[in-house]
Amino acid sequence: AGWASAAAAPDLSQDPVAVVKPSRGAASMDVHAVTSLGEARAAFDAILGSDGHDGEVVRAVLVQEFVNGDEYAVDTVSLGGEHKVLAVWKYDKRAVNGCRVPKVYFATKLQALPPLPPLPAAEAPKSEQAQSEEAGMIDASEAGRALAAAEYALRVLDAVGLRDGPAHTEVKLASTSKAGARAQPDPVIIEVNARWHAANFRPLVNACLTRDGGETAALDDEADDANEEEEGEGEEDAEGYNCLDATVLAVLASTHRTAQAHRRETESAAGEEAHTAPGQQVVCEEGGAYSAVAALAAGSWDELPRRYGQLNRHGAIVHLVSFVEGTCESINHVDEIEALDSVVAFEPSVGPGSALVPTVDISTTDCGQVRLVHRNPEQVEEDIRTIVGLMPTMFSIHKDKL
Repeated sequence: AGWASAAAAPDLSQDPVAVVKPSRGAASMDVHAVTSLGEARAAFDAILGSDGHDGEVVRAVLVQEFVNGDEYAVDTVSLGGEHKVLAVWKYDKRAVNGCRVPKVYFATKLQALPPLPPLPAAEAPKSEQAQSEEAGMIDASEAGRALAAAEYALRVLDAVGLRDGPAHTEVKLASTSKAGARAQPDPVIIEVNARWHAANFRPLVNACLTRDGGETAALDDEADDANEEEEGEGEEDAEGYNCLDATVLAVLASTHRTAQAHRRETESAAGEEAHTAPGQQVVCEEGGAYSAVAALAAGSWDELPRRYGQLNRHGAIVHLVSFVEGTCESINHVDEIEALDSVVAFEPSVGPGSALVPTVDISTTDCGQVRLVHRNPEQVEEDIRTIVGLMPTMFSIHKDKL
């Protein structure tokens, strides 16, 4: 065990050859790209026994091959093995500030998925990705690639036995090619995290997703103010949903199902027949442990689609990257950024007097976020490019404290 087993993992024939990181982590913290056994050993020793992102001591180190390709994060909530896809994100990571591989987050973009297909009557749902694989290819569109990542993430959840609660699963679509065949994306698991996405995703996702698959939706308050001219009739009556709220529904639905099962077992053991009318919710009243709220939540959980489809609005999170080191004197370009059409929130995590270093992850050196929401995906992309272009001059440093 220990370094002996880790040393056998990397293939040192490529550059960069391997990734060494904590077995549990977040935000690219303590992720090292290594090109030799010496570098791998140094990274291993630095990680093992250190304080992890959650304050716990790191007791296991993971060694992975470095995979080139688009990286996606799939946010899900599960109940009894039933998985719901609540968001699929595409990462924009870049190799800056001395990083050998693209690991610095510049943007996290919410992805549209293909429209939801109608289910054949009396037929169990079938993996959409399995259907496309039977046809010999994966949909090459942006939405199709996002769906490929999502479907693969669901199979991973089944494989690792994650049946309940939220999950944040990262998948890369590596390009592979065969003789005489077109290159196809090959899903590769990067990591599975039994937690929510470590970002302020709720207002953005609420603005972009609706229970009807994305045809209509209401913006939350901040997006409503920012995109006031984009509103249409009837949007105030729509309801968005997200991973955080779905987790609450799943917890309450689980208690309700437990109450129903207990009630049925009790009645069966007593030789009694249930007196519940068809369609009526059964609620255990003993001690007030379960309530009608749980019954309503169970209904709301069942109404959530297995996955969403098209987006009502397009959204992204831009991560503020520092290229400088020293004491922050001022943040520049604030008015210019806030005036962009899709920007709904500018949230720097640093300010005058803060100690700045070049950003290498989003846990310890990230400088904040900008949230973008707009009906037009091209507007979101244009505004991302504008913000990223301003980053090199965004932070002024005290010259006497360099």
